[in-house]
Amino acid sequence: QVKGPVDQVEGQFIRFKPNQQFRVSNPEYRHSVHIDELGGRATCATVGGSDARTLVLLGDSFTFGIGVEDCDTFASQLASNLQGYRVINLGVPGTALPQQLFIASKRQSEIGGESTLFFFVFLGNDFDGMIEAKPYWWNGSKRTGNEQAPSTDRSSLPRRLLEALNAISHRSPFSHSYLLQMLRTVALRALLGRSATSVDPIFKGMFTRNAEYVDAMRTALRENLTYLETLVRESGATAVLVAIPDRYQLIEHIRLRQAEYYGLNVNDLDRFLPNRILAEESAAAGIALLDPS
Repeated sequence: QVKGPVDQVEGQFIRFKPNQQFRVSNPEYRHSVHIDELGGRATCATVGGSDARTLVLLGDSFTFGIGVEDCDTFASQLASNLQGYRVINLGVPGTALPQQLFIASKRQSEIGGESTLFFFVFLGNDFDGMIEAKPYWWNGSKRTGNEQAPSTDRSSLPRRLLEALNAISHRSPFSHSYLLQMLRTVALRALLGRSATSVDPIFKGMFTRNAEYVDAMRTALRENLTYLETLVRESGATAVLVAIPDRYQLIEHIRLRQAEYYGLNVNDLDRFLPNRILAEESAAAGIALLDPS
């Protein structure tokens, strides 16, 4: 988990407390994090002069650099290879485009209007994050006080039971139990039905038979990009979207294995559907997109 003192604006995260150091701890890794004077993760590179162009990186744990030391984040690698540029890493674990837009909008005057904002969109779960964030903070006047983010899952109790069954089915000696594996498969197929709601978010994004969810992906992205257009126009900054593909999109054998695990027909999966939505909506908004998928 990432634990450190933070600053908030309007009750929302805005930055880490500047000039601090803390540890990130996980069963897979432990490492130190240094926060710079702007409240972002420090980059290991010489900062350009006063006329250096500013590149601001916004994203989730990929951008922040969970699991690696300061000098091994891609922000640090980028800064080392771009002499004359100032690279600022404002990545925040657990965020998606709505939260990143909040940070960019509240800190634009501090960062500088001539900066280039790079928003790294993780296709694995950022669409889910955008959908769950509605109604968005920039439409706060439309809130009634009783609104909740639309649920993309069935009853939480069946979901919790299914997750428990999934966890048990992976453990020895249960992983070799035909009866348990059969029960898990039946439960998955009964719960998923036609909508694939209780699976990994990227499978919801690739699942072509759920037109409602696909439409929700497109609508959520469009609303975020509409606000980004406004931010760019008013601040004079430049914005670029960078897609980070999910491993299930790129590695066929694990995609097929996980689809079978979920009881999904692989013919109902379009692995680059999220990419096309991102490309079409960013083009309509006039915002540059880099997709290395």
